[in-house]
Amino acid sequence: MSRISPGTMTLGIFAVLFALAGAYAFRSYMQKETPPAPQAEEPTLFPLAATDLKAGKTLALGDIALVPLRRQDFQQRNIPATTAMADARQIVGRILKVDIKQGEPFLTTSLYPEGEGPPLPVKPGFRAVTIPITNVEAVAGFAVPGTYVDVLFRTRPRTGDRASLPIPEATVPLMEGVEVLALGTTRSPGSAAQGNVNTVTLAVTPEQAKTLQVVVGRGDLSLALRSPGETLLAGQYRRQALTLEDLLGIEPPPPPFFTEIYRRTSRQVLGFVRDQVVSDTQAGLPAVAPVVPAAGAAPENQPAIGVPGAAAGGPRPAGASEEQRGSQPTNNG
Repeated sequence: MSRISPGTMTLGIFAVLFALAGAYAFRSYMQKETPPAPQAEEPTLFPLAATDLKAGKTLALGDIALVPLRRQDFQQRNIPATTAMADARQIVGRILKVDIKQGEPFLTTSLYPEGEGPPLPVKPGFRAVTIPITNVEAVAGFAVPGTYVDVLFRTRPRTGDRASLPIPEATVPLMEGVEVLALGTTRSPGSAAQGNVNTVTLAVTPEQAKTLQVVVGRGDLSLALRSPGETLLAGQYRRQALTLEDLLGIEPPPPPFFTEIYRRTSRQVLGFVRDQVVSDTQAGLPAVAPVVPAAGAAPENQPAIGVPGAAAGGPRPAGASEEQRGSQPTNNG
């Protein structure tokens, strides 16, 4: 048996190593992971105009449509990245400066600054007055700027005192045919529980403005929408208050009847309404000092003696004058 030469051994070792390296390379090639496919771009929800909008409109949530857009869509629509507003919460409540077509973006240059709006179209001779109202939800969809409304005032009852007269709870038509300039809400000062206050801005005359300033804060103001084209300035009709008793046909109670009862040193005052006692007050009479007659004066309820008018035949005081004596009747028989 011949021995393997060192050269043959070395060659065999290199052959085995080459085979192992080839097998590892083949296996790595076969198990090589394919690169992941590029992911599709996720669209971004972007606010666009849901319909054609006119300048001066206060934007609501229904005026905004959230449309999914990709990068190429922004380029196709020519949406500027620096001035286009991407958050709908920053758009709601703002007022448009210019008209916007359906599908167009809302630009910062297309809106008035937050809290501002266009100048009010006040006609010559009129004043713009903002007042709080209670039923803006009932007419908010119809009493838009340019319409005409009636202003109703509902009083708050107040008991009278020495400084003021009593005020019943009643509703009175305050103004008729007043033009609406704007509707909105303002934050109520004070506690957070009061929330927002609904307001309306009206075009009124200077006299009507004074009337509104008198009633604001002393009752509730509400609006009643008038027929289109029917206008009537306030003050051309008679205001007539209407109470709940009037609607139900309840007659007001008669005025109370008072009577006074005196008992020696006390005084009692009773008030009656429909034969029922509604008030009962008692008070003591003021103390009056007795009148002390002067020295020599006749007692009260007794005629003076020896003076004119004394009882006939009565004694005359000494020193009476002749005239006084002659004035008394004499008895000669």
